[in-house]
Amino acid sequence: MFIIFKPSSAVPLAEINPDDWKLELLFFDSEVNKGKDPIVDEKWIIEESSKLDRFSRTVTMQINYKNETMDRTYEPGELQIVVPNPLNAAKIKDQNMTVSTTVGANGVSYNSYFWDYNYQNYNTSNFVFTNHDALEESANVEGSIQVVYVISSSTEYYAEQFDGSCTHVVGEDNMKAVLNSSAESNAASFEYSRVYNHPWTKANYRINTSVYKIQSYDGLGENADQYT
Repeated sequence: MFIIFKPSSAVPLAEINPDDWKLELLFFDSEVNKGKDPIVDEKWIIEESSKLDRFSRTVTMQINYKNETMDRTYEPGELQIVVPNPLNAAKIKDQNMTVSTTVGANGVSYNSYFWDYNYQNYNTSNFVFTNHDALEESANVEGSIQVVYVISSSTEYYAEQFDGSCTHVVGEDNMKAVLNSSAESNAASFEYSRVYNHPWTKANYRINTSVYKIQSYDGLGENADQYT
């Protein structure tokens, strides 16, 4: 579940001390220890034996944030976290795959979701999250935002002719989660690479030869030794 909240007017972002905020950007892969362990700066390589095969994989991007002692109260909309969307619609276009995206956010110190998000951002290059609830001074704030991608391969109906395989790659390098254009997370890279093997086969051909009597001598020389 996600609170969808569209304020009537934009709230100016608050100035923050980046040293007070700790951000971390992690990736989890369903095929690596069942998605339990984070993977940073890793590439996921998927190879399949036939263009007819289909494959689905779940990759989770997680932003952790923490502030042990708030130096002031932050009103709704004063905090904003921006993080790249490595699997947006523009990136996966013509890559022979589909992506289902689910977004969720919560706070360890709170009982409900308190980050707002507009679902239209699924197709943009960045995710933008703003705080829905006020965060009180001296509070201990800690939580996470998760973006879960389910990547599904599609059948290649128009394989590159005569090529043994082709590779479709999506992702982004050196991504960071940024809070109020000030506090930054670690840099993390994500790449999804899928190799489609084309089942081309060599065709067998048969050549027959036959001898036929020449029916006309027009154009032929008088001496057969001159024939070529």
